[in-house]
Amino acid sequence: MRLCVTLTLIVGLSTESAEGQAATADTILPWLIPAPGSRAEGYVRSLEVAGLTHARSIAVRDGLEQWVEGAAGESAEAGPWAHVYRTVPSNASRWGVLPARMSSAYNAAFPYQRGGGPVWYGRGFTHVLEAGLHVRMGPLRAVINPLVFRAGNAPFELAPTGGSEGDLSLRSPLAPTRLDAPQRFGSGPYQGPRLGATALRIDAAGLSLGLSSAPQKWGPGDLHPMVLGDAAGGIPHAMVGTQRPVPVFIGLLSARYVAGRTTQSDWFEQEAAAQERLLNGFVISLQPRGLAGLEVGATRLFHSEWPEGRADLKTLLLRPFEGFLKGKLSGVDQRIDEQYASLFFRWLVASSGLEVFGEYLRVDHSWDGRLAVLEPDDQSAYMVGFRRVWGRQSDHLTTLRGETIISGSTHRERGGARVDAAYRSRPVYWDARRIGGLTHRGLLLTTTAGPYANAQSLGLDRYSSEGRWTLEVDRTVVRDETLGVAPDQPAGPDVLYAFTGEVSRFVGAWDVELSSSWLLNLNRYLARDASSVRLRLIVSRRFGRRPL
Repeated sequence: MRLCVTLTLIVGLSTESAEGQAATADTILPWLIPAPGSRAEGYVRSLEVAGLTHARSIAVRDGLEQWVEGAAGESAEAGPWAHVYRTVPSNASRWGVLPARMSSAYNAAFPYQRGGGPVWYGRGFTHVLEAGLHVRMGPLRAVINPLVFRAGNAPFELAPTGGSEGDLSLRSPLAPTRLDAPQRFGSGPYQGPRLGATALRIDAAGLSLGLSSAPQKWGPGDLHPMVLGDAAGGIPHAMVGTQRPVPVFIGLLSARYVAGRTTQSDWFEQEAAAQERLLNGFVISLQPRGLAGLEVGATRLFHSEWPEGRADLKTLLLRPFEGFLKGKLSGVDQRIDEQYASLFFRWLVASSGLEVFGEYLRVDHSWDGRLAVLEPDDQSAYMVGFRRVWGRQSDHLTTLRGETIISGSTHRERGGARVDAAYRSRPVYWDARRIGGLTHRGLLLTTTAGPYANAQSLGLDRYSSEGRWTLEVDRTVVRDETLGVAPDQPAGPDVLYAFTGEVSRFVGAWDVELSSSWLLNLNRYLARDASSVRLRLIVSRRFGRRPL
């Protein structure tokens, strides 16, 4: 009853106009950090496609790259939300307060989330509170944006994992001993503080150096970055890279190297001494001269056991720069690590309000160059997407966006070359030995599609001076039962459809957002159909300031 009353009040508030509620002329508007995975990032990306703001490099995004645009000088803001938010921090002040945000979500029948890390949204209510500030002192920039959450984690029917007692029953049903992605995070409330999008960095001499826990996306993927994304939130890491795209003879070059620490969840099999792993790699991109709007790039990432000493650490830190062909390396099959590499592109045509993008992922080494060419689909996946923006007037934008990510069993597996994999589909993001997959605290670090990396998404956003509304449909293959060349019975994948509607409104100094999702899970646990409803309420308070 209380939830219904709250929703009624919010819907009533959402009909109020935000006109006349902009800050006064001598007030500095708050900075809207386009954190990966947030609706703010979608808004800023739509502005880029519409040609209303400078297009960032697509190589790596953590939201904090907007500092660079602020440092380049004060510029006029454009777009439907220019009266309530800045998309770059103002140079008129050395510090500012970030919006304070409270959110509550309710999953009726089973856990569901699309991204949203580091928070896990179990069945029942999940509450999140976050706030912070940003500071600038010469070349030093700092963002402090922690959060605290509590997931009620009510019980629900679990998928069989081969064990019915203790932690084994809570583990991933896909690969209980290989994939650290629990289907339930404990048997009671799951809660705790997190650093969130907190970062300290120095921007000088064309380089950025820093320490951060902010989530980041490598490559052009929106919902489905293929190597590193925001689905698990951020990890504690150090980084060094270009401050902004650097002019070279053939175009503009962007690059970043990252080394960080991931942590296994409390419901995986490893001993306490092995709970931490090293995650390190690089991303590099080029915007070719003479091809306006085109950006191409590559990534490589390793996930390894935590090093035992300095020599081991040095070896692991340099591993992303080793060769790609297994036949020219020694001891590769004895390693305990996992690696991912990708090639990506984005072509942005602001004059037409359109961007198209894609990425190709490869897991593990090829033996030699010939096999790499003969079998490009071996342990691979790909993603393609687009974004089209209409109405480049200052008071409204309409965005249509779509994205698909595809992976599956390869022709080698279907043909029986790998006997143990010939009659089942192998998830892309898992590990055969001890690492636990590309995860942090039990959440996948890449796409929102999950370990099988197979999903399609279509969304429509309408931005206006009053707020935003969104309609979305998502299809995700949760679990695949792909069979071999001569199956005994038709395959039966576990597929989840999510139909979502959202509305947000500016009400004075407040932002109010309400979303509702209907979830249809076909062949859940490869057994029977199920459905659920998800409701979410987000209330944010903006804080404008007078210049110092």
